[in-house]
Amino acid sequence: MKVAPILLFLAACHGSAYAPSDAGADARPVPFVSPRSDAGRLKSSQPGHLHREDNFIDGTGITTSIVDNTATGKADITISSTVVGGVSSVTASGSGITASPTTGAVVIANTGVTSNVAGTGIGVSGATGAVTISNTGVTSNVAGTGISVSGATGAVTVSLSTPVSVANGGTGDTALTAHGVLLGQTTSNVTVAGPCSTAGQVLTCQGLSADPSFTPVAVVSALGLNSGVAIGAAGTHVTLGSKAITVPSGLTVIVLIAFQIATTSTTGSDFTVGLGIDSTTYTISQTLTCPPNISGSSGIAFAPMFTTAALSAGSHTFNAVASSTGSTGTGAATVLLFLSQ
Repeated sequence: MKVAPILLFLAACHGSAYAPSDAGADARPVPFVSPRSDAGRLKSSQPGHLHREDNFIDGTGITTSIVDNTATGKADITISSTVVGGVSSVTASGSGITASPTTGAVVIANTGVTSNVAGTGIGVSGATGAVTISNTGVTSNVAGTGISVSGATGAVTVSLSTPVSVANGGTGDTALTAHGVLLGQTTSNVTVAGPCSTAGQVLTCQGLSADPSFTPVAVVSALGLNSGVAIGAAGTHVTLGSKAITVPSGLTVIVLIAFQIATTSTTGSDFTVGLGIDSTTYTISQTLTCPPNISGSSGIAFAPMFTTAALSAGSHTFNAVASSTGSTGTGAATVLLFLSQ
């Protein structure tokens, strides 16, 4: 008896044995499976044949086939999948999305956007697939006076030329004096008044065709001088009262004095009254004549005095002075001082 062993190739199987056949020299050996039918090993219900239903349980989406190969004397096993990547179905979700078929090669398509509407100045090419949105509105630019613009599309830079002229609504200057007041000059650059040099100054008009300027506020100093001061012998100067004030630079002192002189002389008498600036003698003076004493009543005379004095800046003393040219008497004075430009 001639024995010609062959091998049966089975995927993922091992431990098979072969038995000789006495059917003759040309008879093919018949494979058989060991009596140990352990899990995971192939078995055959008929010698020489393997059946799929005996050895394979197809999972979801898996098919198997077994074909005897007479040329090789082996069995060919084919395992295939009927789904994509193990997915048994595809469900399209979301507005405008479709999927077909549910197995095999799956095509996902957009069915939602079928057209586009471009707003003003916006261009849109294509309704599906690659969509291009472009700017079709701003195609050029025109720069106004003092304005520069680079580019009409994309990155656009707008620049302002400085200083802005008065004709274009600016001041014509790149810097302005701190704490100053701007003064218009028709079409010329603005100018600045101030800042004031001394606290308390005010912006004062200098006339229709001149710029205003900061000046001190006019100050009034009322002096109620002593009354009943005795005026003695002729030629003697008596200070009826004095007052010192500080005069700012550039200001003029306006002096208004009211004199009152009384005498007991029965014939009347002349008195000299005046103003002494930084002095107890007259700077300016005038004569005041008192009437005589009649029936015990003193003769009384009144005299106003008005003058101006341009003085240097600083403290100055104003004295109301009186003297007699004959008879004695008494005097009083009230002085008003004004500071003015």
